[in-house]
Amino acid sequence: MAARNEVLDRGNLFSKIHTALAGITPKAVWSHRPSVRRQAGPCSGKTGSTCVLHLIQASEKGVHPAVLSEMTGYDRPRLDKILQRLFRRGQIMVGYGGLYTEAKPLHFEA
Repeated sequence: MAARNEVLDRGNLFSKIHTALAGITPKAVWSHRPSVRRQAGPCSGKTGSTCVLHLIQASEKGVHPAVLSEMTGYDRPRLDKILQRLFRRGQIMVGYGGLYTEAKPLHFEA
């Protein structure tokens, strides 16, 4: 117990080094990360579904998912979720070769 009290009174080697270095080195100042401005693209100011739907509607022959991913910057799982949602709503359809096209309304004649 006496040895422990001596160490506590004198301090250990680490605390001595730490206090010596604290007086020499300047304190690190933490700053916030600089904000990254988003570049204006085809999807600026739109939700994910609206953006993807707009790009599909603007194409004449349809759009491949890899091209959509490149144009929007969305990763594959996020884009797949958006495409599935639009397909369930009936706003897009899958054409030949996996190209997504705008859904054409069906005309029934009575």
